[in-house]
Parts: sequence; C-alpha cells; structure tokens
Amino acid sequence: MQTAAKQFACLPGDVKPDDIVSYGEKEVSAQEKLIELNADCIDGRLVDGNKREIRFFRVACFGNPPYNYDEIRQREQEEIEKLKQNYTVVVIECNPMIM
Repeated sequence: MQTAAKQFACLPGDVKPDDIVSYGEKEVSAQEKLIELNADCIDGRLVDGNKREIRFFRVACFGNPPYNYDEIRQREQEEIEKLKQNYTVVVIECNPMIM
C-alpha cells in the first residue's frame, strides 16, 4: 500500500486530505474517499484504482440562495456530468449546518 504522502501528493491545492467531501449519517473526508477509490499519484496525476484521473468539484454553497439558484445548480450538474465522461468525479458537498 502506498504511503499517505504519495497518495496525496497530487491533491489539488484547494483540497486538503481532511476536507469533508460528503455529509450524511457519517462525514466522509477527502482522504477517506481517496482510500475508497484506491487512489494513487501516478506521473503527477491523481488516479483511482482503475487508473482513471480523479477530479474534485466543489459545489456553490449559500446561506440564502440567490435569485438564480436553480440556474446555478443546473449549470453545476451539467458540468459534473461532462466531467464524469472523462474522469472520476468527487463532488465536495456543502456543509448542511451552514446552509
């Protein structure tokens, strides 16, 4: 098994191993998600166990949704679907406690 340092060497600068990517019954950190995906850093790229590149997508978070909230969510969903055609996508969800 690779070391955590190697596994996370390719994380984008705006994502840290302890960032929470999913909220639910249990919060899931980026590190836990990468372990679940059997992630590795190969040739400077973060890839999953199938050697498919991993991309992170941070959704917009709002206290009070703006007037064009539905348009924003639709654009985000379209972008996520487009990314999924070529990458394994980890969506970084909003913390429900601040929404």
